[in-house]
Amino acid sequence: MDSAPICCAWCFEHTLVTSEVVLAELRDLLSRKGRLPAQQIEAIETFLREHPVAPIPVQPLELGLVDGDDEWVVASAVLAQAGMFVTGDQGVLACSKPPLPLVNPRGCWAVPPMARW
Repeated sequence: MDSAPICCAWCFEHTLVTSEVVLAELRDLLSRKGRLPAQQIEAIETFLREHPVAPIPVQPLELGLVDGDDEWVVASAVLAQAGMFVTGDQGVLACSKPPLPLVNPRGCWAVPPMARW
């Protein structure tokens, strides 16, 4: 079965939102761990900036996450008024009192269009 129609339908039903916090972390990871050339990193960032980008929050959330940097990332999603937070980070997914629905990438595909949170 061709997944392209499913992917296209998902893209029309949801909005990709990122943040300055995520973009900074992404640039660092892609260059340091991914060892991607600067031109490829720039192309990825340019694509992501074609979608809404949340500013850096005034303060992080206090959710008790293991990685303090994740507090800033989740705060960015809240600031952007995201309907859900998609992550593969088990530390974030384990949050006991998330300020918005947390789903892993596979779970995101199961979210009905225009879901009401």
